[in-house]
Amino acid sequence: MNTQKIVVAVGAFLTALSIGAAVNATHTPASVITDCVGKPYGTAGCPLKSSSSSSVPVTCGNGVVDPGEECDNGRFNGVSNCTASCTLLYCGDGIISPQLNEECEPDTEEVYALDPDTGQLTTEIHYLQASCGTICTVPTCDGSGNCSGGCQRKFLPACPASTDTTALQTASVASTASVASITLSIESSSAVSTAASVASTQESSSAVSIAYGLPARCGDGLVEVGEQCDDGINNSDLPGAQCRSNCTLPKCGDGVLDTSRGEQCDDGPNNSSNPNAHCRLDCTLSRCGDGIIDKSEECDDGPANSDSPNAHCNTSCKLPKCGDGIVQPGEQCDLGPNNSDSPNSQCRMNCQLPKCGDGVVDTSRGEQCDLGPNNSDQPGSSCTTQCKTPKCGDGVIQGDEQCDDGNLNSDTRPNACRTDCKVATCGDGVIDAGEQCDDGSKNGTPGDSCTNVCEVLKPAAPAAMTGGIPPSAAGIALAVFGSLGIIAYVLRKYLHKVVSHVAGENVARSIDDIPLDEIEMPWHKWQ
Repeated sequence: MNTQKIVVAVGAFLTALSIGAAVNATHTPASVITDCVGKPYGTAGCPLKSSSSSSVPVTCGNGVVDPGEECDNGRFNGVSNCTASCTLLYCGDGIISPQLNEECEPDTEEVYALDPDTGQLTTEIHYLQASCGTICTVPTCDGSGNCSGGCQRKFLPACPASTDTTALQTASVASTASVASITLSIESSSAVSTAASVASTQESSSAVSIAYGLPARCGDGLVEVGEQCDDGINNSDLPGAQCRSNCTLPKCGDGVLDTSRGEQCDDGPNNSSNPNAHCRLDCTLSRCGDGIIDKSEECDDGPANSDSPNAHCNTSCKLPKCGDGIVQPGEQCDLGPNNSDSPNSQCRMNCQLPKCGDGVVDTSRGEQCDLGPNNSDQPGSSCTTQCKTPKCGDGVIQGDEQCDDGNLNSDTRPNACRTDCKVATCGDGVIDAGEQCDDGSKNGTPGDSCTNVCEVLKPAAPAAMTGGIPPSAAGIALAVFGSLGIIAYVLRKYLHKVVSHVAGENVARSIDDIPLDEIEMPWHKWQ
C-alpha cells in the first residue's frame, strides 16, 4: 500500500541553536552558496564549518561569563543548565536535560542557510515532528531565533501499522522563517517505491508537523518483550503515571518526581551520593543524617548522629562544642543559645556553672563583687576570694584590721578578736591571759582597784617601825602579842580560882601569890 507523507521542517533562523558558527564562505563561489542553501549540512560540494568553532574557551569553568561563552557556572558546569563547554542547554540540543524539565528531544535537521545580516552561508536547525504516535513537542521560536517550551512527550493517535519509516529520506528542503515545504520519497519495507507528492503549507513554524510512522511497539497498549508495562495513550512521563512513555515502570532515577512513591526529588542520571548533590540515589533530598558531608555540614555519621554525650556528630551535623545544648565531657552545663555571662544566668558561655571568681557579680548567689582572677584576701584588695566587699567580721584581715575571726569575733570572751577587729588588750573590759583585772575605761582612775596595766592596786604602807621592821609585819606582830596577852590574863584568872579550890582555901588568892611554874603548867599536880 502506497502511503503519501508530508514532511515539514520548521524554518526559523536559530542563531542561538546553530552553535553560532558561520560556515566559512569568504572564498566560496556565489553559485555554490546558492546551490547549498536549504540542503542538509555536510552535503557534498558544500563548505564545512571551521574546526575552531567547537573549541572550548580557555576561560570556561572560572565562574565568569567571558567572551565566547554563553554561560559559566564554574564547578557546576555539566551538572546545571550550563554545559562543560560553557554553552547553554536547550530543547533540541540532543540531550535530555532534567534541569530544564525536558522529557525528550525532538528530531532535528541542520541545513545550510544565508545569514540575513551578512549574506554569508551559515547553518540553521530545523525541528521535525510526527503527526501520529508518541511525539516530542518542539519549542516555539520567533523570527529572531528565540525559542521556548517544547521537549515534552505527547501521545497522538497510533500510526498506521503498514507505515515504515526506516527508509524515510528527505529529497529536498526549501524553507523560510514562516513557511516550509519538503518533498519526500518513501520506500516501504516491501521495497515498493512510491512518489511522494509535494505539499506546501502556510502555517506558522510552531504549528507545522511531520507525518511519518514510528517503528516502536511501545504505546500500543500491549506489554511485549522488552517492555515492563504499556498503558497505550496513558503512558506518560508525568508524576503519578503507572507506565512511562518508554514502557518502563516508574522508578527512582527516571527523572520524574513521583511524590506518591515517596520521592522527594529525582534528577535522573544526576542523582548522586556525592557531597552537595541536590538529589541522592534513593531520590531523597540531600540532608543532615544521610551520611554524606555537604557544604553546610561539619560532619554526618548518618544514623549514628546523636545528641548524647561523647557522640562524634550531633543530629544537626555539627561537631560537639560548647553552646550546642548538649553537656559534653568537661562541660558542667550547656543551655545552647541561653548560655550567658550576664549576672544570675544559669550557665556561662564556657559551659561552666556560675561561681565566685568567674568575673560576673551574681547577686542571687550572695556575691557583692567579683573581679575574677583579681579577687584577693590581701590588704588593699577591693574584693575578697569569697566575692565580698572587705569589712570587719568577714573573716579576712583587711586594711588596718589586726585580726578577723568572722562570727567568732567577741567583746566578752577572753582572748578573742574583738568586734572592731582589734586584738584583745588591757583596757577592753575583758580579763585576758596575763591580766589580774580589767575595768575598761576605769582602769587607773581614783578609787578603782585595777591599774592601767591591769594589775590589782596594792594598799598604802604604814609609817616605818623601830628596828627596820616593815610596817605591815609590825602590825601583824603587835596584833599577835596583844591577843596572847589577853589569853594569858584570862587563863591566869581561871587558874587562880582552880588552885584556890584544890587547896581547900575558900579565900581568894592573889595571882601574885601563885608560883610562876603553876601558872605556866597548871596540869601538873603541885603540893
